Amino acid sequence: MDCGSFLYIPTNVLENPEIKDEELKLLAFLIADGSIVHRTIIFTEEEPVILDKFNACVRNLFPELYVINYIKYHYSVSTKKAVSKIPVWNG
Repeated sequence: MDCGSFLYIPTNVLENPEIKDEELKLLAFLIADGSIVHRTIIFTEEEPVILDKFNACVRNLFPELYVINYIKYHYSVSTKKAVSKIPVWNG
């Protein structure tokens, strides 16, 4: 995608009463600042407030997952807690 490109989201996704608000928030975070690399969800963010909200979405929807900081401003979503040299984002 380039700057100015459009992203199509079917309206039935936004209007579907079975989709939780928290799921839509997580989708929005990933569309804005996320990617998937080698089957790993990556989230890039500098602002602590936004990172706190992203972490809360992940933990509310998937309590078994962790948001792990692996490079400055880059976070991955993992099933395992980080080893001691890589901090887990606790907000």
